[in-house]
Amino acid sequence: MPLINKERKNIMKTRSGKKSLAAVFLAAVLACVSVFPVFAAGEMSDVPALLEDSVTWEGGLLEIPFSPGSNGLENLSAVLYTQEDKIDNRYVLDLSLQETADSETGIASTSLLSNFSACNLEQPYTHVGSYPMEIAFFRDGQELCRYDFNMVVNEESQMWSVDRKSVPFDGSEDLTMNFTNGTNYYELKEITGFCLYAYFTGGMGPGEDVTEGITYDMDAGTVTIDKDVLKQAVIDFIGSKDELLRTQVYLNVFATTADGSRVQFNRIAQGPTTNSTETAWSIDVAELDFGSAPAAGPQFEFAGINAPGITVSTDSSEMLAAGALAFVQENYSDQLADLGDDYVVSAELVVNSLDSADVPEDVRAALSALVKDGTIAQYYDISVQADVLKDGAVVEDLENIPVTSLENDASVSIQIPENLAADGRTYTMLHYHDGQAAALNTSEADGVVTFETNGFSTYALAYADAQSTGSVQTPSVSGQTNVSSVASPKTGDEDGTVMMLMAVTVCVLMAAAAYGVRRKTA
Repeated sequence: MPLINKERKNIMKTRSGKKSLAAVFLAAVLACVSVFPVFAAGEMSDVPALLEDSVTWEGGLLEIPFSPGSNGLENLSAVLYTQEDKIDNRYVLDLSLQETADSETGIASTSLLSNFSACNLEQPYTHVGSYPMEIAFFRDGQELCRYDFNMVVNEESQMWSVDRKSVPFDGSEDLTMNFTNGTNYYELKEITGFCLYAYFTGGMGPGEDVTEGITYDMDAGTVTIDKDVLKQAVIDFIGSKDELLRTQVYLNVFATTADGSRVQFNRIAQGPTTNSTETAWSIDVAELDFGSAPAAGPQFEFAGINAPGITVSTDSSEMLAAGALAFVQENYSDQLADLGDDYVVSAELVVNSLDSADVPEDVRAALSALVKDGTIAQYYDISVQADVLKDGAVVEDLENIPVTSLENDASVSIQIPENLAADGRTYTMLHYHDGQAAALNTSEADGVVTFETNGFSTYALAYADAQSTGSVQTPSVSGQTNVSSVASPKTGDEDGTVMMLMAVTVCVLMAAAAYGVRRKTA
């Protein structure tokens, strides 16, 4: 009896073990069915399904094809994991829907550079090979399924690189930094902006992103930041040097990669781990004058003079540039509206010598009428030309703008031509503008004539020798006639006199002919 009971117990134990194994097997089958569903023709699973077990990365975004399931893409999300580390190297994918002729196919896409940390560390996927991946699909935050697949890389790539560099910055020169661009999948496409990071007495933190005043050469590996833009960014961010714990300010520079990812590309690791990184570039602002930052809004600058022997004082050059800004704003307001307030008007004084034949006859006549005793020796075309600059580049259709008048007088000095210089001579600069001719207040010293003007068009340099006397008549202004006190030159242009003599001659000939006819008739 005991033996029989013992055998029955063994038999019952065996049956129980078989039932347990069957239950485990059934559970495994059901689990597999839930992950890899089998459905009849014309039916669609209610969970997404991976369509390929191997996906090739060709740079840019990694695109993984899948079937979204019967519920489509509504509230569907995905997470990509690398098999090496499912925590630090996970990517949240963006899902898009791509329609084909016979089905709907989902594309799970992501940037493999979105979690970039430091360029001096060994980067994943720079070498040819097959890399194991895992993708998990979620709906409404609940995991539906996950699949293993391989990502294939067919080309070798080189990561971009930067060196640690700290330079003094006092606002007097543009800042240029160097880098080495990457190749293939790790090539940087453009530099997009920068922001500053500093340690303050009350803490630390970054500034606002700045996207203007930046030029770069991706092939040469240089990025340059305009000195005024950088100076203004430092002052706006810091406010006062008294607020700084140390005068070193870090420069975080951003770029876009081949897949369109925005990365702070000048970040490096302090050691062999990604847990400790730093910005490679910094500036020392100890010598920067925080009290003289350029004013916000439209700016002006004097670009110089096109010809030798012409000078203007510093005050006059600033006045010319400021006047050009005012002129452009008044006359080109519609074109400026799209530029915002961060543009620059650059003004240049342009002086060209003219031959008498280059000057219109009516202009020569008006200028000659001012002269009684003396000679008009040289004609000039003097103008102010302005360019509107945005981010350092000339704006299309806003270049070589003729500035015809200024609100205030500017002092201009011209070297007297050697062939016109003589002892005892006095000089007067004449001006024709807006249909009126005038003699300008003119002084001479050391072979240079200086005059003041606020209108730009045709000028004439007249002179009188010591034995000549007279006055230079200016046109009527508001019903009044002004007379200059300088010696009166006589015009050397005899066109008016010649025309008068010719008219008199014609009249005499016509009178003689008429008299002859009358006598013949009589």
